[in-house]
Amino acid sequence: MILQINKQKALDAISGLRSKIPVLKTKEEGSWDYQSWKDEADDTVKLIFGDKSSYYTNFHEVLNPSFCGSISFGTHEHIDYRAIYQRRLDSLDSKLGSLQNVVDLSEDNNQSQRSSVQTIMCVLERFHRFARQLKVRHQARPTITINDEYDVQDLVHAILIMFFNDVRAEECTPSYAGGASRIDFLIKSENIGIEIKKTRPNLRDKELGEQLIIDKERYKSHHNCKTLICFVYDPEELIINPEGLVSDLAEENEEMSVFVVISPKI
Repeated sequence: MILQINKQKALDAISGLRSKIPVLKTKEEGSWDYQSWKDEADDTVKLIFGDKSSYYTNFHEVLNPSFCGSISFGTHEHIDYRAIYQRRLDSLDSKLGSLQNVVDLSEDNNQSQRSSVQTIMCVLERFHRFARQLKVRHQARPTITINDEYDVQDLVHAILIMFFNDVRAEECTPSYAGGASRIDFLIKSENIGIEIKKTRPNLRDKELGEQLIIDKERYKSHHNCKTLICFVYDPEELIINPEGLVSDLAEENEEMSVFVVISPKI
């Protein structure tokens, strides 16, 4: 499985939760310390595995057990609530230990993302070769022609689904500067967004740069887009200064990394 956060951070977070359990055993179940720890533990496991994962849902159930039917009211039997609380802490410690092992054996999402970015970049860099090959058909059979940006999007989409199970087209982004937009493609499991442009006589260096700068700022507010790949298909070689366009847009930081691919390369 792929983690939702950095592997080492996940291991450190779980270790931190487990280190507090001996102190919690000296407290009461209703204490602020335990309630605060419960909230922290729930949020941490959700952050590491995602709220839809079985790891999180199972841990959440252990953290918040249901006692319906387990206590028979009206009897005179003494219930040792403190012993129950102690056993629950032991159970939670064991559960966190199991999750720690899962994290230790899992794939680091950063490594996975880097590998995925490299795959996508390679595909896009070779896209013009792919487009030219489409024109070569046996016995001059009909083929696909690339006339506009939508044609490029359709072909890129078809290629991406060979590598990724969940490729989301036209993912909505929060509004920016009074306007809303959509990312052409979002690979949510990898936190990678892909924006596609095709040059035309009225969409060259200056206009492309302006559009992509706005897109980049808009996409930074999307919580599932930590890496943005901007693909510019320029079959007529209308871009005069491709190096300048890449330099103006590319960046790598904590907020979001941006990569730019222009195909074909001049």
